[in-house]
Amino acid sequence: MNKCIILLNLLFVVNASLLSNITQQKYVEDGIIPDVIDVAPSKKFTVIFDSDKKAELGNHLTPTEVKNQPKIEWEGLVDPKKYYVLAMVDPDIPSRLLPILREYKHWLIGNIPGNNFSSKDAVVIAPYQSPVPPRFTGFHRYIFLLYEQKDFLMFDEPKGTELSPKNRPRFSVKSFAKKYNLGDPIAGNYFKAKWDEYVDEKNLIMINDLFKGLLNKTAT
Repeated sequence: MNKCIILLNLLFVVNASLLSNITQQKYVEDGIIPDVIDVAPSKKFTVIFDSDKKAELGNHLTPTEVKNQPKIEWEGLVDPKKYYVLAMVDPDIPSRLLPILREYKHWLIGNIPGNNFSSKDAVVIAPYQSPVPPRFTGFHRYIFLLYEQKDFLMFDEPKGTELSPKNRPRFSVKSFAKKYNLGDPIAGNYFKAKWDEYVDEKNLIMINDLFKGLLNKTAT
């Protein structure tokens, strides 16, 4: 009986190690190393959209399918007594061939206690902004990363809004992690997406929001 338990434990460790290596290799194959991070996370967390589509380490999704903020599940990967940072970036802005605005900050939250996103401690630095890859720029990589904080942090980053691109381009998650002493990401996930009709619809909404803001400033 004891030999069976030992064998099962050994198989579990070997399987977990193989999965970890496969996960890390995907980040290398898709150029996320070195474009975004230096060390690949060994673990994967769940990113599921209300379209019932999931991020699966580089699978293809559409902007329509990912237009709403996803649900993040990383229970079992985090300590409820510690704080975490969630980042989502696009390094392929405006395109992977010419990433002169790398990286675009799509989502950034800090001071998340465990997996409690609704906690009053959680700081939304940039609310979720759905992918809008320009037409004819091919697939963009949309990368989610989880960092463990050493302690509760006071972030001095410029805040973003849901519709405005202000304070989002030319972000570096690597520099952000270095600034706040976060170390390497402990878990992650990503998908790829290219232009579809929703992109034009979303861009129109963002332009209208911009004009409303300008009109309000003029009126005051």
